[in-house]
Amino acid sequence: MNRQKTVLMITDQVSLACELKEVLEKHGINPLWAATAEAGLEAARRAAPDLILLSLELPGLSGLGLGQELKSDPQTRQIPLVVLTEHDAPSVPHAAIQLGALDIIPGDVFAGSVLLATLRQLNILEQPSGEVHGDVE
Repeated sequence: MNRQKTVLMITDQVSLACELKEVLEKHGINPLWAATAEAGLEAARRAAPDLILLSLELPGLSGLGLGQELKSDPQTRQIPLVVLTEHDAPSVPHAAIQLGALDIIPGDVFAGSVLLATLRQLNILEQPSGEVHGDVE
């Protein structure tokens, strides 16, 4: 039997974390949430999630600083990292790529949909049966 997939969300945005938690649970994924960089690093080491969803905007140690720690730690460096941000500055994609992030998800009303698409691309979430790919109606 396959173990349940886990996504660790590291964000101090309570409403966004609650929204994404609901989306993940609905699709059979175990959501974990940490509101600070320090709690996120501890949770990543303890839980070894299938994906880390990392907000760039965190109190204390920034999301970029935490991402660098996660990627330099032998215990967490192999965990796929996706950046969650509300910034639309041109420097954000560059910083995320330098960090080794696989995707950037906007912290807006589309976050849940984009997260599900990313999870499917990474084979963390299976494609729904009968889904037609390509054409959008």
